[in-house]
Amino acid sequence: MMLPLPKPLLYTSKMANTIRTVLSLLVTASLLGCWSVGGATYWGSTKSVEARIEAGADVDAQGWYGFTALMWAASDGDIEKVRLLLDAGADVNMKNKHSMTALLYAAYGGFTEIVHLLKEAGADVNVRSEYGATALIGAAGAGDIESFQLFLDAGLDVNAQTKNRGTALTAAAGLGRNNQRRWLMSKTLHDHAQSSTRARNMAQYLRL
Repeated sequence: MMLPLPKPLLYTSKMANTIRTVLSLLVTASLLGCWSVGGATYWGSTKSVEARIEAGADVDAQGWYGFTALMWAASDGDIEKVRLLLDAGADVNMKNKHSMTALLYAAYGGFTEIVHLLKEAGADVNVRSEYGATALIGAAGAGDIESFQLFLDAGLDVNAQTKNRGTALTAAAGLGRNNQRRWLMSKTLHDHAQSSTRARNMAQYLRL
């Protein structure tokens, strides 16, 4: 027969799960850096980001997987936060643990205005992630024709491949056979890939 627990112990037993949950949330918040500028960018409003900047917080502090506030803002398509962070001196070319930058996140998200803003701020358009991702491949997959053309004009290699052998052409193919953006990008790639028979043939296929 089990003896009844004393009230203090009974209370502790009932609260155990709650305490564990709170601790888990605190650890998660710490990993994401929710008390930093990056955390405010991820969790909060533009005003909360501004408040942390005015309080002297490090705008380039890296949190979860090496993310910075600028990376969070760029990947979320939040141009107001991007502008705020750039004005505060955020490093536009910082990389996270996968060698991704704010520009790569903006390109893969199809956020045209942010891509232009970051480039004007000095972002390296030739950056590649540890998996071989490029800004051109990102823009092609997102169907962002304006950024796509911007990267082509900047001289990015149309035949560059990711570690999975993905290219700008295969990324454009994912847009769907009847997608007008796919046709326009494939035509442009065809014009830029005259030296590559494989790329030219692929571009011709995408235009069908």
